[in-house]
Amino acid sequence: ALRAVSALEGTLGVLFVYLLGRQIAGRAVGFFAAGFAATLPLHLHFSRLGGSNVVDGLTGPLVLGLTLRAIRKGRVADYLWAGLATGGALYVYLGSRLVIVLVAGVLGWQVFRERRFLQTHGAHLLAFAASFLFVTAPTAVFFVKFPDVFMGRIRSQSILHNGWLRDTAARTGRAELDLVLEQL
Repeated sequence: ALRAVSALEGTLGVLFVYLLGRQIAGRAVGFFAAGFAATLPLHLHFSRLGGSNVVDGLTGPLVLGLTLRAIRKGRVADYLWAGLATGGALYVYLGSRLVIVLVAGVLGWQVFRERRFLQTHGAHLLAFAASFLFVTAPTAVFFVKFPDVFMGRIRSQSILHNGWLRDTAARTGRAELDLVLEQL
């Protein structure tokens, strides 16, 4: 049953990649992007396993697509949906939290690119922020009380935070930069 969830997330991820590609550059690009996603070995691999990391391939295009739709259509309802989905990214796999940064970048770029964006979409952005805060408030309160839990996986797995880099450099005499480049 756990594998069925991953397969469903992977399948929906391909659908949202298509919708995002179609929204950005047309139907042909949407089909090409979806075909690429559907045949990407990493996507296929993680879509058949019973893990939680395949949800990144669903969360990213869904949230970005909803945000771009909100910007393009300019309706409050679209901004509400985009805010709800962006906040929901906090509840799934750790990598999906980066979608929140991506959406902030997209909205920031839009403000920078279009001078009157804040004037014409200010109320919409407040609706986005309200729905985002509504969804994230319970988890945010928990993470404020227990900040180590928020960064726990990164601290245990990242070579920059768990001591591996420092220990390996000391043991082998190699430069830390060389070790990072080797890992990349």
